Amino acid sequence: MPRAVTCIKVAPMRTIILGCGYVGSALGAELVRHGHEVIGVTRSTGSEQAIIALGIQPRVADCSTSDGARMACEGGADMVVFSVSSRGGDYRRTYVEGMRQVLSALESQPPRYFFFTGSTAVYAQTDGGWVAEDAPAEPPHENGKRLLETENLLRAAAARRFTARVLRLSGVYGPGRHAVLDKLRGGAETLPGDGNRWINQIHRDDAVQAILFLMRSGNEDRAFRIFNVTDDAPVLQRDYVAWLCRHLGRPPPRFQPDAPLGRGGREGTAANRRISNHRLRAQGWAPRHPSYREGLPPLPAAPFGNGRAVPI
Repeated sequence: MPRAVTCIKVAPMRTIILGCGYVGSALGAELVRHGHEVIGVTRSTGSEQAIIALGIQPRVADCSTSDGARMACEGGADMVVFSVSSRGGDYRRTYVEGMRQVLSALESQPPRYFFFTGSTAVYAQTDGGWVAEDAPAEPPHENGKRLLETENLLRAAAARRFTARVLRLSGVYGPGRHAVLDKLRGGAETLPGDGNRWINQIHRDDAVQAILFLMRSGNEDRAFRIFNVTDDAPVLQRDYVAWLCRHLGRPPPRFQPDAPLGRGGREGTAANRRISNHRLRAQGWAPRHPSYREGLPPLPAAPFGNGRAVPI
């Protein structure tokens, strides 16, 4: 069961979570725990039992098709959360067509509130500077363009009809998801990049907390609003890796500047910015895991000087 996050002081509502995966299922479990009716939509029949175990009502549907979206949204809801994942696949189909079909399915029964968990990949800045929500979003790569197109579809549909919030998530980590740590534990001798780019992260439970926070605050404001969801401490890749290696008691790996970085390919290696969470913090939200130091699982204490341990 996902770790409990902030209490939700809002009357029980019917919520449809489109994409009941890593973030969506944790969100659904919290809503159920506080008395909400939650319908979790997944593309995979293999996910049904896990969703049921969380108290969520499962629906298997592909939201990128008209029939699938109608099935997913059947009966309508007070709140809709669009939290799909491409799983490394087609962003246009998953996000753009998925959003288009869902908004069409909801045309005759719009929700009161609509939340989209997007991504900071819509930003194009590569100079290492701070980036807030009012910075230009002009993604040069395909995936970022499709995510921005998805935001704009929601913006147009929401105008004066329902409250819409876009949460631009930075890299999500948390229980069972620690990509760099796992590589280092596995003995990786090289890592992609030159070590000089900024890494922005958010713990899964803090991403859930941010959604819950926005669900209960300022929702009568019909303006379309965007929030960066990231922790307080962007970190240089080389410093992050060095900190991990120090606590793992192993030498740091070599960096490979020309190697692609995970699913983002060259887009991932080009990204270099520090994402600001000031707008969401100004509303009263704060992450429980302000940096990776608090969010990562327990690691051995690092040796220091005469054998004393440095607390993590």
